[in-house]
Amino acid sequence: SSTINRTTGELSARCDLENHNILTLNLDHDIVTGAKTVAEARQAFGEIVKQEMMGERPAYTQELQFDPLSPDAAKFSDEPVMPGSPLRAAEVEGNASGDAMALAAVAMIDINEIKAAMQAKKKNLSPPVMEYANTLHQEHGMNISQTLQTGQQA
Repeated sequence: SSTINRTTGELSARCDLENHNILTLNLDHDIVTGAKTVAEARQAFGEIVKQEMMGERPAYTQELQFDPLSPDAAKFSDEPVMPGSPLRAAEVEGNASGDAMALAAVAMIDINEIKAAMQAKKKNLSPPVMEYANTLHQEHGMNISQTLQTGQQA
């Protein structure tokens, strides 16, 4: 299995054997770079595993066939879908922008508070606790809206 986290620009593999993780990452790279289609990568996976079962040591199972530290290796085009969303550090010309990082931190705090309030409201709460959960949800909802507006102006 492959997992792509576009937000962080990370790709991970989870297979039964370490060499199958390496194989999966190599084939994923082939797909991302256009060297193979998904169907071709699936077929190659089966063929390479068969080679391995026959005692061969295919290069795709031994080591990565690309440089994961290359600046181009982890580029996933993930565009903010909400105007004013704070940019991630990697998207700001390779450096962390003080404004972007500050706004991102504030936004994450608000998002976590909103999520906590939403979880709390699913429970059987006393009226004062439910009121507090509603207040948290509303206030942090307004805060994140202001954060995004500030991001548009920055």
